[in-house]
Amino acid sequence: MTRFTIRRFLGLATIGLALPMVFGVAACGSDDVTGSTGTGGRNTSGGTGGTGTGTGTAGSGGSTTGGTTTGSGGSTTGSGGSTTGGTTTGSGGSTTGTGGTTTGTGGTTTGTGGAGGATGGAGGATTGTGGAGGTTTGTGGATGGAAGATGGAGGTTGGTAGTGGTGGTGGGPGTLPPPAPGTGIQMQTKPFTVMPGQETFKCYHAEIPLDTELDVSEFESLMSVGSHHFILYRADGDTAPLDTITDGGCSGNFSNAWVYSSGQPRYGFKNPPGVAMVLNARQRVGFDMHYLNTTSTPINAQVTLNMMFATGQFQKAAPLISFNTGIAIPPNGKQTVTGDCTPGAGANFYLASTHTHKRGVLATIQRVLADGTLGEEIVRSTDWEKPTLVSWQATPFLTFKAGEKFRYSCSYQNDRNQIVTVGNSAELNEMCMAVTYFFPASAAGTCR
Repeated sequence: MTRFTIRRFLGLATIGLALPMVFGVAACGSDDVTGSTGTGGRNTSGGTGGTGTGTGTAGSGGSTTGGTTTGSGGSTTGSGGSTTGGTTTGSGGSTTGTGGTTTGTGGTTTGTGGAGGATGGAGGATTGTGGAGGTTTGTGGATGGAAGATGGAGGTTGGTAGTGGTGGTGGGPGTLPPPAPGTGIQMQTKPFTVMPGQETFKCYHAEIPLDTELDVSEFESLMSVGSHHFILYRADGDTAPLDTITDGGCSGNFSNAWVYSSGQPRYGFKNPPGVAMVLNARQRVGFDMHYLNTTSTPINAQVTLNMMFATGQFQKAAPLISFNTGIAIPPNGKQTVTGDCTPGAGANFYLASTHTHKRGVLATIQRVLADGTLGEEIVRSTDWEKPTLVSWQATPFLTFKAGEKFRYSCSYQNDRNQIVTVGNSAELNEMCMAVTYFFPASAAGTCR
């Protein structure tokens, strides 16, 4: 699910978000530098799912048109009557062997589910029914097990083909391999435990492991099971010991402290060619992590982030995001809140999306023309967990004329018997955000 988190905005408590995004408002201009190779954090691997097997045994029909009684198909082959001249013919085996039933279980993170059962048994020679294929495969794994092979072939005259096994269900998000040497860096938080029923905010204190500027062309992140979101903040002036985790989340806001965020277990995106997000050498950063354990067992939580190096000449990118503080949904009632963002002159927008929590039923971004009338709808989201993400990866990018701006709007339906206000809890509070990214970073805009 896509979620964000906002911390200590206008004196509010930490605020949780749910959306895949990158932020880093209005970075200053500087020479273009390609970062040197950095070394990433740790990474772990999940188990590999077992591979199921199943074998069917084939029944075949009577072999001849024999005597007064006929041969019946056996579990492997049936034999017909032994002599000629009889009045009836041999009958096919009634059924055949069945395929494998269940296969192995996938790994908890990247294991692949087991394969389906093998081919079902063949039908009898005349009326036998083909054996069934494997019924299911193992659960877990990133993609689930492969489907079972085809069922057994029918009898030569009337047999019915067996049915192949089904694929396994999807499993954990997997592991995130680090970038190849010289192409990027990987950073990984220390693990921490989230107890059953617990909703928690944590901050992992780290720094960019490079002695040169980090110019990021692409982000990709992985959050373990139970994640609500994480945000990567610049943490200038952070004095907490490196490689430590503190409670309460990180201090961050909608300035250039916000670098990247994701509300999905595995997410990432590329900046357009010739565009990069920039971090300083040895930049202090904080991983702001929000976890909610709805299971009956403890969760071992961890976040992994890959950042790929930009090459060649590029323009610096920055976010323009909004946050609406006017949310107060009546008990069992409805509310719509709106706000406006004014882009800077010359801004080229290449990503746009929205964010609400679970009571959001509609979120939009719409152009406002210079005369104040509404123009085209840019983004429309009706799924709060997977909001619409609109991307422009090449010319023409999304641009605005002088006097134009865009309006964001969020509509809610309250399912609780008490008022719901803005806040960080994924279960109890709501949010309304427009999330956009543009270049050059010098074309900074404002939101309200």
